[in-house]
Amino acid sequence: FKTTENKRIRNSDRYKQWRTEVFERDEYTCTRCRKEGCYLEAHHIEPLSKIIDDEHKIWNIDNGITVCEPCHAILDKHKRKFYKGGD
Repeated sequence: FKTTENKRIRNSDRYKQWRTEVFERDEYTCTRCRKEGCYLEAHHIEPLSKIIDDEHKIWNIDNGITVCEPCHAILDKHKRKFYKGGD
């Protein structure tokens, strides 16, 4: 059930809006390595899988940071499994 709910959230317009707000706040710059002009991702500081039942935490931009793909792989063990490296 959580996987289905996770996908539903990540594919929602509200999630896209949350991402955009996180990116804008962080000035489209990776908050870890300060890289700009690369592919960026929004990372939930408190993992979505743990807060899936807490609407406030899911959509709170203070629970999100902008990261580049290599930094996201460092922060997120799930992401690390799929990250192939390169940049």
